Amino acid sequence: MGSCVYSVKNVRDPTTAEACACLQGVVFAEEMGFDELIVEGDSMIVIKKLQSPENDRSLIGVIINEIKGKNQKT
Repeated sequence: MGSCVYSVKNVRDPTTAEACACLQGVVFAEEMGFDELIVEGDSMIVIKKLQSPENDRSLIGVIINEIKGKNQKT
């Protein structure tokens, strides 16, 4: 178990903030060497986008696709 704090600048809405927090959590878990990760969050939009097999083309799509890409590396 671990914890971390990251400063995120220029985030204008809660959905983007939630996606950024999820990405930082995945990066942190990767750095800590975790093999498995369960992602929880307050934004159903972010969770559904992460569960979708489709390539995300929304405003937060870059973040969502980066999270998905990290998941495929493991």
